[in-house]
Amino acid sequence: MNQEKLNKIFDIVCILEIIGCVLLFLIAMPMKYGFGNDSLIRPFGMLHGVFFMAYVYLAFKVRDYYRWDAKEFSIVILYGIIPFFTWFVHRKINNFEAQKLNEE
Repeated sequence: MNQEKLNKIFDIVCILEIIGCVLLFLIAMPMKYGFGNDSLIRPFGMLHGVFFMAYVYLAFKVRDYYRWDAKEFSIVILYGIIPFFTWFVHRKINNFEAQKLNEE
């Protein structure tokens, strides 16, 4: 897989991770704890888990391209753990791509 396609997939996974958080924290958990219906916890939890694992895996794959040093990379991984913070990584990627286009 070429680097450009990998970068685009990582950007999409950043957004999917946010969607997974929304589904789990704002729909499934209120259904479970507010209404006693835990039928959505398993599918939304698994979906969120898959998106998280894809995020971490792809972060390792795109690290060199985005020139993340150890500190920046640690922050990118930490943002994957904190709910909804992958939005900041998404913005960081878009800013990097915009700068790259301006340099060309």
